[in-house]
Amino acid sequence: VTARAATEYAKDQSGNVKALVEQFELENPEFHLTEDQMSMIVTSSQAVVKVFLESDIRQDFRNAMLKLF
Repeated sequence: VTARAATEYAKDQSGNVKALVEQFELENPEFHLTEDQMSMIVTSSQAVVKVFLESDIRQDFRNAMLKLF
């Protein structure tokens, strides 16, 4: 699992991220997972916002990490 793939997964699966982008009508947002993969940083020309990811997404990341070991 690459960092880019994990970011895309979280962006596509997170209702919190989707709601933020839609509600604030962010233009050309960029998405970056935090190092602990519990949140996503959404950056645009209008704002920089930290969005907490849902527990099921965080659990998916934990499970993926456990498979690596």
